[in-house]
Amino acid sequence: ERMFQWSREEILSMSLPDITPPRAVAVMQHYFKEINETGHTCFESERVRKDGTIFPGRIHSVKLPNGNFLTSFADLTESRRIQSELKEVQTKYTTMMMNSPHGVLLLNHPGVIVEVNEEMCKMFQYSHEEFLGMSATKLYHDDVMEESRKKIQDLFALVAVFSETTLYRKDGVGIPVRMHAMEVSDGLILMDMEDITDRVKMREALTESERSYRSYIENAPDGIIVFDENASVLESNLTAEKLFGYSKEELCNLTMNDLTPPHLMPFAHVRFEELMSVGKVRFESERIRKDGTLIPIRINTVRIPGGKILSFYVD
Repeated sequence: ERMFQWSREEILSMSLPDITPPRAVAVMQHYFKEINETGHTCFESERVRKDGTIFPGRIHSVKLPNGNFLTSFADLTESRRIQSELKEVQTKYTTMMMNSPHGVLLLNHPGVIVEVNEEMCKMFQYSHEEFLGMSATKLYHDDVMEESRKKIQDLFALVAVFSETTLYRKDGVGIPVRMHAMEVSDGLILMDMEDITDRVKMREALTESERSYRSYIENAPDGIIVFDENASVLESNLTAEKLFGYSKEELCNLTMNDLTPPHLMPFAHVRFEELMSVGKVRFESERIRKDGTLIPIRINTVRIPGGKILSFYVD
């Protein structure tokens, strides 16, 4: 009654064609013939409400021994809406997959690959056919197979995941990737794989450069002190610590002014302004040690990236 908007009394005075839109009459007649021949039928077709609106429905009908028919109706409006939205989502992500500059795969709940794009095939050297039906754990190293299986299953409990890991090509070569995984529909995970090989190499080169920089500072024959833009000490080497008589920890609590004799402070300020203006200064002057003694010194100071100041001191 609620589905068709007629009262019980109205429905009991109607026939099946009364709730069937004209364009669905031929379908109804086909299945009416089927139920008379087989005793039952189930199909999807349109039905019409009292107000004239037409809705999709599923009809299941059984012929009773007395010749009557027991028929159930299910309104498929919401189901069709969900199916339409799901199709729209799938179309959207399929388009994104095929046009993405990264490798992209679609994964079902057991962790089996159900779709990949061309870039994924290029990255990992598997054909499209080889990828389909493959377990995603095959992209991980054998040593972490169980761990990778758990990671993949954990994806389905999360909304989105960003991580960096190493996956392996068909020939066994590892590829560092930045992975973005997200659930796109019930039971399906979309995984975007960005090859970050160049980025990792740059990071390693930066680490090596930093290591070389540290080694140079620590082993340089000159005293070296690094200041921030406010002239506070950030770091120093052993030669500078011996030169000024302070420990590394003590120096890191000082500023450039603490190493300058009071009578040379105006001159030091002029040199600092010059440094800020042109980026480097070189001069000879005096500096004061922890015990108060003055030492003649040659100073070469430059501004370096990150707002830092690098000063070389030669006794």
